[in-house]
Amino acid sequence: MMKNKFMKYFKSQSKNKRIIMSIGFVLLIALIIYIPFSLAALTPIKSITITSEHTNYETKEAGSWQVKKSAVWKKKGEAEITFDVDTVMKTNNEATDVILVLDVSGSMNGDKLNRVKNDTTELVNSLLSDSKNRAALITFETKSTLVSGLTSDKDGLVNTINNLS
Repeated sequence: MMKNKFMKYFKSQSKNKRIIMSIGFVLLIALIIYIPFSLAALTPIKSITITSEHTNYETKEAGSWQVKKSAVWKKKGEAEITFDVDTVMKTNNEATDVILVLDVSGSMNGDKLNRVKNDTTELVNSLLSDSKNRAALITFETKSTLVSGLTSDKDGLVNTINNLS
C-alpha cells in the first residue's frame, strides 16, 4: 500500500515538473524572440536639407531659402520631426503681402504652439516694419479659419498671434 502511494506521488510530481518545464520552455522561447526586438537600436532617421533652386542660399542671395528636416526617436514607433526654415528676405520698393497659415490642432499643444507663435511674431515684426507690407493669418485644426485679413497693423496682428490657443 505504501508503494502505491509513493508511485502516485511520484507520478503526480513528474506531471507537475513536466508542466513547469513546458511553461519555462515557452517563456524561454518568448524571451528569445522578444529581447532582440526590445533591445534593438532604433534605425537612424535620415536628415535632409532642401534649398531654393533659382537663388543661392549659400551666398545668402536675396529670396533664397532653406528647409532642414531632422528627427529623433522618442520611443519605439514615435519620432519627433523638426523642420527648420530659413529665408533671405528679398527687399524691393514694392509692397509684400504674406498669408500665414498656422496649425493650432491638438498636436501643437504646449511648447510646439509656443515656438510657432514666437517664430510667427518675429516674422510679423520683421515683415510689418515696412508699412507698405501686409500680412493675413489663417489657422487650421479640423477646419481652417480666417483669423485676420490682410493688415499692416503689426501690434494688432502680434496680439492676435499671442492669443492663439
